[in-house]
Amino acid sequence: MTFVLYIIGAMILGALLGWTLRKKNLAFISPVTMTLVCLLLFILGIQIGSNKEAIRELGTLGVPTVVITVFAMAGSILMGWLLWKIMNRRNKNN
Repeated sequence: MTFVLYIIGAMILGALLGWTLRKKNLAFISPVTMTLVCLLLFILGIQIGSNKEAIRELGTLGVPTVVITVFAMAGSILMGWLLWKIMNRRNKNN
């Protein structure tokens, strides 16, 4: 539970810092964020791939787990794309 509070606190602190610096040019943050997310996913893949029990249990997960994963990923991609389109439309109008 304590770890969750650290995560929430970091998000709130980041939002407050972003709000404070909103008039500055922060264009460099987007590529840094993407790079760090890719690095995080890569490291997570290494961790899962090195877990013998997780690899052994892959066969027992079954089709429902794969379907849920695919739809969750598709929904995330779709909603991210829609949000990106909305935000870009707003930026062009300003």
